[in-house]
Amino acid sequence: MNEIQEEVLNPKVDKAPRKKRDNPESDKSPNAWEYETAVIYVGPTIPKLARYSTFRAGFPRPVQKLMERIPELKGLFVPVPEFPKVRLQTETVGTPLHAAYQAVLSAQQQKGSV
Repeated sequence: MNEIQEEVLNPKVDKAPRKKRDNPESDKSPNAWEYETAVIYVGPTIPKLARYSTFRAGFPRPVQKLMERIPELKGLFVPVPEFPKVRLQTETVGTPLHAAYQAVLSAQQQKGSV
């Protein structure tokens, strides 16, 4: 087996947690380093934000504006490693993720288009 095949079969993955940069103003959003890993959105699909979208090192401006208008949206971003555990909680009545999911849905229906 040559070196290229070895690299494809056994890729080198950096599993060290991400560290905060010295200049946080260069990040895309103020809460860019709140999560050490990528986050996934588990809420309903709304304009400018699809269900199961993933983000790393912050959120784009349109998502930040949505978070300002709908504060419950922030609770629907979970670290990717936790995704399998929390995926069904959006459908389980009584869980915080279900409440946030329903709040986003009602905000979307009230405003017509979020």
